[in-house]
Amino acid sequence: NRRFRRSPRRFRRVRVDAKEVSKELSVGHLGKDVDYVLETNGLLTIFGDGEMNEDVWWNGPFNNWNNITIIDIHEGVTSISPTVFGSLSNLTTAILPKSLQISTCNPFHDCPLLTNITRFFL
Repeated sequence: NRRFRRSPRRFRRVRVDAKEVSKELSVGHLGKDVDYVLETNGLLTIFGDGEMNEDVWWNGPFNNWNNITIIDIHEGVTSISPTVFGSLSNLTTAILPKSLQISTCNPFHDCPLLTNITRFFL
């Protein structure tokens, strides 16, 4: 099942109370080999290999999803569609991998609370 394939990013081990474990709110595909999981805690994880479909730009699957607070794009995703994350009013953090190429359009347009963009250059 592609949904559970993860990039080789290192995570530190932490203790988590069972009540804090998030549940999936939505899962889907953004390209041939690019998928996403949106959890009830507001974390949107995008993972896989390759490009996001261009039609994601026009369909805007995340536009106005106000429960998204963090976007974590894993290593292996090479492109995202222009304006794909537009109008996420509660988005505060975006984590971008080295493999990601960003077009000239602003994929995070109209995200007023976005103050933390982390780009990995490992």
